[in-house]
Amino acid sequence: MLKEIRGYSGKIILTLLLLGTGLTAGWSQTTQPSRLHLSLDYGVFNFGTEKNYLEIYYALDPGDLLPQKDANGRMTAQAVMQLTILKNNDLFATKAWRLQSTRKDTVQKLEKMVDQLRYEVEPGHYKIRLLARDASNPDNADSAEVEVEVASTGTDAFGLSSIQLASQITRAPADKRDIFCKSTLRIIPNPDRFFGQDRPLLYYYVESYRLDRALTGTSYKTRCEIVDGSGRVLENPRPRIRKKKVVPAGVDVGNINVSVLPSGTYFLKFSVLDENDREIGTTSKKFYVYNPKIDQVVIAKQKHADPLYQYFQTLDAPLLDREYELITYIVRQQDRQIWESLTSVEAKREFLAAFWRARDPDPKTPENEMREEYFKRLEEANRRFRSYNRDGWRTDRGRIYILYGPPDYIDRYPSTEDTKPYEIWTYNYVPGQGKAEFIFADMNDLREFQLIHATPVGEIKNEDWKRYISVIR
Repeated sequence: MLKEIRGYSGKIILTLLLLGTGLTAGWSQTTQPSRLHLSLDYGVFNFGTEKNYLEIYYALDPGDLLPQKDANGRMTAQAVMQLTILKNNDLFATKAWRLQSTRKDTVQKLEKMVDQLRYEVEPGHYKIRLLARDASNPDNADSAEVEVEVASTGTDAFGLSSIQLASQITRAPADKRDIFCKSTLRIIPNPDRFFGQDRPLLYYYVESYRLDRALTGTSYKTRCEIVDGSGRVLENPRPRIRKKKVVPAGVDVGNINVSVLPSGTYFLKFSVLDENDREIGTTSKKFYVYNPKIDQVVIAKQKHADPLYQYFQTLDAPLLDREYELITYIVRQQDRQIWESLTSVEAKREFLAAFWRARDPDPKTPENEMREEYFKRLEEANRRFRSYNRDGWRTDRGRIYILYGPPDYIDRYPSTEDTKPYEIWTYNYVPGQGKAEFIFADMNDLREFQLIHATPVGEIKNEDWKRYISVIR
């Protein structure tokens, strides 16, 4: 057995995994549109005492679940949910339950299943991990993990809640209260925090506590503004400023139309200002915009100053198609539909420039670090894993290398009289998954190792993989 130890960049893998899917899981899901995708978010709100309550928001697409016909002829799908919460690395809470979705037939389109949980919590560091599994297809699963710091604010200090991002906020019916209701409002959370083309209005809700302890005048202002990935405050949409009377506690609710924003990562920043416009407190929340039509307009206007667009100008149609083929692991279904509708070389150049621009982790630099890292891994995969009939990036080891980066350890086991040769790749930490292992085996003695088992959710599972690689005599 040979062992290889390699370095591993947690920052890059986190960036790649989040941008590849829009939040929490590995890129491999983009090649399997029917795979289950779980969205997870949270908010922390204060009771006015030392205690707070932690809200956990999550969502699933029922179309990703395998439906079964019930006794009434309706199509019913279920997801098995499992929640674990750690406080300061000790078990705080666990919960298991089922979500059910029912439709008339498989053609009927359903809205996302959105739910919310609430726990009373004290100050501390919390780790929330949620697992979702298709009840009819246990191999179809996804998980997500977030860490939350609940601060101690005391009973006299000014404070702000988390910003809750929502897909809708309405007045709560007096005769119908549910988990989504806060006071007189009904707030439907948006756990994936994606807005844009299909969800142009970003709704927000935030609470202010003990304002009278921090403000000496009779009035104050709140300011809600959007900040881009480089830290620049945007003028369009315009910041929203409201003047209010000082009261012990306040609530700010509103919506902002983000349909004018190009695709990318943004922050909603909320601030409290005194009468002299001095900032008393601030909080922010990251969100994502997907606006492919706006992207094309922006690129068309700015393309001559965009280094990537200028690069794509040097490529003809076959090379543009090749670029698109090489990024298949991170192409979302919506992107795929747009690409397939393009009929001109110029449109393809603009699409690819917009695609990478939306995934640039640092727009302030001329380089696109994500594209550079992606193709660096792809080239390394080609060098290390090429087989007799395919490029290295197309092999199973190549795909995992591109998605997760170089493993921390590789244990290599040569063939014996009883087993095929195999490798075990170990990652000390994969975002949302923890420690991960991938087992590859050369099943056909052609030096092309196939993935036969992996621990991360969404990858192939075969707990009996050792028997699978046994040599039959």
